[in-house]
Amino acid sequence: MQQLSENVLLLSPGDQLPPMSNDAIKIYLAGSQDLNPAGNNDWQTKIATGTVSLTEGPNAISVFKGRQWIFISPKLAPQMDPTPSLTNQEFVNKKTWEMDMVNAADGIFLNFLKRSMSPLPLFEFGLFASSGKLIVRCPEEYFQYSQVAFTCQRMGITLLPTKANVKDVLWSMANLLPILQQNKAIQLPE
Repeated sequence: MQQLSENVLLLSPGDQLPPMSNDAIKIYLAGSQDLNPAGNNDWQTKIATGTVSLTEGPNAISVFKGRQWIFISPKLAPQMDPTPSLTNQEFVNKKTWEMDMVNAADGIFLNFLKRSMSPLPLFEFGLFASSGKLIVRCPEEYFQYSQVAFTCQRMGITLLPTKANVKDVLWSMANLLPILQQNKAIQLPE
């Protein structure tokens, strides 16, 4: 568990939601992880740290200011054994944790990296598509972009452009989550 600021927390596999997290906005960070072997392109941490400047300080966006954010990252810790086997207890524990955290999350951000060839993000996409919690970012260069774009369009899932940044992700979540729509005085961009 990483406390990135007073209002932003990043959970990793095995971390539990802290007490008093009911009022926090919980975002599960799903998607491509196969291009992160050396820790480069750690997009999960970039999303969480980028939220700090949008929620705190003089440049904070008022609808996000002072709100508690919990980002849930399924990214493996380097010391974990990733072997996918029902006899690998670390694998079973991680998958159980992931399913529990997806259920506890208010929103799911699914990020496809353009050079990823992992089947896992597509599996997650199919699993989460009807959840009503999903926001997707998928570049046109992704090898299954047409499949993802068609399904998003057909199911009314927000598909962010490739260049979408942290602010775009949070605005999209704000349009999706009732907890952020309670402040009707603030007009959220579409």
